[in-house]
Amino acid sequence: MPNVDLKFILTCDNAFFSEREKKLNIIGVFDIINTIGFPAVHPNMSIVVSCNVNAGNHEEFIIMKKNNYTFLKDGVKFNKIIEGNHQIIHNIRNLMINSEDDIVIEVYVDNKETPIGKEIIKVKKIEHA
Repeated sequence: MPNVDLKFILTCDNAFFSEREKKLNIIGVFDIINTIGFPAVHPNMSIVVSCNVNAGNHEEFIIMKKNNYTFLKDGVKFNKIIEGNHQIIHNIRNLMINSEDDIVIEVYVDNKETPIGKEIIKVKKIEHA
């Protein structure tokens, strides 16, 4: 198993790397999705994973679950020339939300059996004003 140290997982409205400096830009961090009813569609979400990995070829992927049911999987392969920090952005479009059940995001690197970390997004039905 590779040496992997998770730095963070976060959910936000948008994330991208600047064109010139390759800096990570994060806009609108959240851990709760509020809706006035179901079904609801969350139009745009980015999941950012930052971890330290050893040099070599790696595969990183996320799994999104509700009530232990996997409803989305997204992954990337990358080659890390030297050991160090690596940041990955997963862009999720038009996420369908059917209930107030929590959304669990699990992150895996190379080892498909054990997640290196997880993030929970609460889903809340609110009364509109």
